[in-house]
Parts: sequence; structure tokens; C-alpha cells
Amino acid sequence: TPPPAPPPPRGGPAAAVVLVDGHRAPKLPGASAVVPIKRGDGSESCIAAASIFAKASRDAMMEDLDARYPDYGFARHKGYPTAAHKAAI
Repeated sequence: TPPPAPPPPRGGPAAAVVLVDGHRAPKLPGASAVVPIKRGDGSESCIAAASIFAKASRDAMMEDLDARYPDYGFARHKGYPTAAHKAAI
């Protein structure tokens, strides 16, 4: 059997190309290229997956905030600016 591969450099390997949903290309440390793609979540599966992950993470965070601050109704509107949310603020 071959010897084990060496560990990646500290901080992990740098990304060669980062696809971003939208029309702006933010400067990202470690990325050699950032490619903005308008409506990228409809054409690139990695952007779509990241979008779903971000929404699920945000929804979980809003439910945690709702437990701490129930008067704002975060579990219902998830941070979207509904009329009830604006009134509570």
C-alpha cells in the first residue's frame, strides 16, 4: 500500500475558482478567481446547494432568536420584512 498523503497546507487548500450568485465579484481571500453569475442558483448546482444551505441555516438561527425574543415573531417571518415584523421593530 502507498504511504498516506501528506496533510493539506495550514488553512486548507486555496480555492481556484469561486462561483458567486449575482452580478458582483467580491474579493475573497485565497480565491484565485471569483466569477459572478446572474441567477446562478438556476444554472449552477453548487450555487443552488449553497443557497439552500444558507436559507436553512438562517431559518434555524431565526428560530433560535424567536425563542429568545418571542415578541418579534422571527419563527414566522424568518427575518423577511413583513408588515408584522416592521410593526414589531
